Amino acid sequence: MATSRRPRCACLARVLGLARRQTHASLLLLRDAQYAALHQRAAARNDAAALPPCLPGPDGRPLRTVAGNRPPRPGPGDLAGVPGLSPAALRAGPEQGLRATRIEPGSSQGGSYQVGFRRLVGNTVWNLAGQILPLAVGAVAVPILIRRLGVDRFGILTLAWLISGYLSLFDFGLGRALTKSVAEFRARGQGDIQETVWTSLALLLGAGLVGAALIWAAAPYLAYHLLRIDPSLQLETMQAFQLLALTIPLVTLASGLRGVLEGLQRFDLVNLVRIPGGALTFLGPVAAMALGPGLVPAIWSLVLMRVFMVLLFAVLTLRVLGLGRRPALAARRIGPLISFGGWLTVSNVVGPIMVSIDRPVIATMVSVAAVAYYATPYEVATKLWLVPAALTPVLFPAFAAALTDSGGRAADLFSKGVRYTLLALWAPVLALVILARPLLALWLGPAFADHSYFVLQMIALGVFINSLAYMPSALIQATGRPDLTAGLHVLQVVPYVVGLLFAIQHWGIDGAAVVWCLRAALDAVLLFALAAWLLRLPGHSIRMQSIRIGLGVAGAAIGLLPAPDLLRLGFLVFALLAGTVVAWNLMLEAPERLFIRRRWRPALPSPGGE
Repeated sequence: MATSRRPRCACLARVLGLARRQTHASLLLLRDAQYAALHQRAAARNDAAALPPCLPGPDGRPLRTVAGNRPPRPGPGDLAGVPGLSPAALRAGPEQGLRATRIEPGSSQGGSYQVGFRRLVGNTVWNLAGQILPLAVGAVAVPILIRRLGVDRFGILTLAWLISGYLSLFDFGLGRALTKSVAEFRARGQGDIQETVWTSLALLLGAGLVGAALIWAAAPYLAYHLLRIDPSLQLETMQAFQLLALTIPLVTLASGLRGVLEGLQRFDLVNLVRIPGGALTFLGPVAAMALGPGLVPAIWSLVLMRVFMVLLFAVLTLRVLGLGRRPALAARRIGPLISFGGWLTVSNVVGPIMVSIDRPVIATMVSVAAVAYYATPYEVATKLWLVPAALTPVLFPAFAAALTDSGGRAADLFSKGVRYTLLALWAPVLALVILARPLLALWLGPAFADHSYFVLQMIALGVFINSLAYMPSALIQATGRPDLTAGLHVLQVVPYVVGLLFAIQHWGIDGAAVVWCLRAALDAVLLFALAAWLLRLPGHSIRMQSIRIGLGVAGAAIGLLPAPDLLRLGFLVFALLAGTVVAWNLMLEAPERLFIRRRWRPALPSPGGE
């Protein structure tokens, strides 16, 4: 009796398996038929807007077919809720010959290009590498330079590095204006970008020449009168500043050429130039020591590094964009470029002033020693800015491209930027806030930690909030309204300075840290409100963003509560575990979770052992 049941059970299992596979195929064919009907009706009306939406791939980027008007087959996410269908079965479809491909930048399919999860993360990683790797080279090169140059000459070299970094202000925002223009032209797939690029480069060259003339003329005054330099080094310092002046046209041209590549989302090429260029900033002066112990050979190495960078950027831009060899200038392009770049320049000047004015005020009102207690934790916490500084340049051209057709994709990118910044920074900020005192005590001693731990906590929270504000700031500028961000920054200057003076007078460096954090919070609230107004975000989207940001900031701020160090360490572990669960369910969306599952978990076997 038992032996007769086994063949029956095996036969029944085969029948059920066959029925299940047939049901799966029928569902896929039904979905294909529905999409085909929608395509046919839309094509008959010649209505592109009525075409069915593209299906998301595993990285959240849309899929389109390359087989004429044939519809895309359903992706795994579309039937994920059907019971009994395994991930392996979902990846298969009834039409194996129907090929799907992602929209590439500038392709004729789909008009504007998409920035999906994979590209967003990849470009951000490239930008992080472009910032971190040169710093690693600098950590090795700086001790060598101090030994060979001496303290005085090395101090002048660091001043030259600082000035070299600020020389990009002479591009007057035209580099970012060019990024926006290239992204918009590429997204529309129409028009000629040649005039805009060549006109921008001509303006940048002119601005660089003006800046070079100003710095060259000011070099004697800087070396002999303004700076307190040993008389034996004054001539050498003047020559160094004049050599730096020669690099300003190179800096402005490189800014424009880099802006073109960023508008095309070619951050791989941008950082393939930035990484060796940044490394040569430190290695060049080391190599120049073979020519002599003076400062001038070291500065010449910086000049040659700038020449190297601008030539590489020019070659890459000519190849990628295909610029004509004869410049095509257009006077009508000048007004919009200067207007956009001018407002950006206001933000680029006012923003750093508000960020750095606290330390000179502390030195004046408290003491120089208090600056050390304040500046050390400040430098630690602000290193977290590397994350938004790497992500924002990727999102800015993506925002500009997405806004050419509708605000829907821009809103999606905006949400991604906020969520990814929260995910990247919440854990390190929480660790800094909770473990501020023991970390500083371990590094600099208990006495230093007693003075500085609260400053580290408040600045870390402020940097966290300010990092989130990078996203609405980039979005507002991508809409063509940099005047709004500039106006906000200008309006904040006087209240911030007054509050800073009052807080330092009454509470010292702790008060300065609190005011710094509050200004960052107010700035973020205003920028998010402006972004929601410009995008006309629906109420549910605003509520969801507010919940995510509120949970992130509140979770990090809990670390301010007083508690023994051991209890704080236990709370950190618990908070990280709870935060992981919240992040998975609230911060990540379905396509992103699917992408992570496929990356980190092997596919489950299909039913019946297939």
